[in-house]
Amino acid sequence: MRIIAAAGRQYKMEDVAMRAIEEGVSVDEAKDRFLAKLNERNQRVVDGSRPIRLSEKESRSFSFLKLIHA
Repeated sequence: MRIIAAAGRQYKMEDVAMRAIEEGVSVDEAKDRFLAKLNERNQRVVDGSRPIRLSEKESRSFSFLKLIHA
């Protein structure tokens, strides 16, 4: 249980860790849950459903060309 709780703190997934501990899952099953949550987070970034939080001014002046050149 300490390993799962520590991983939850490390990866900022305390909710996933607590649920895994409450359900009595193995460390391997908890690891699979952490990976699934990471994949879910990454997918939201890839498909654009997670905002990047630019201010109005920043979003108007944003340029992919400037980003690539930087």
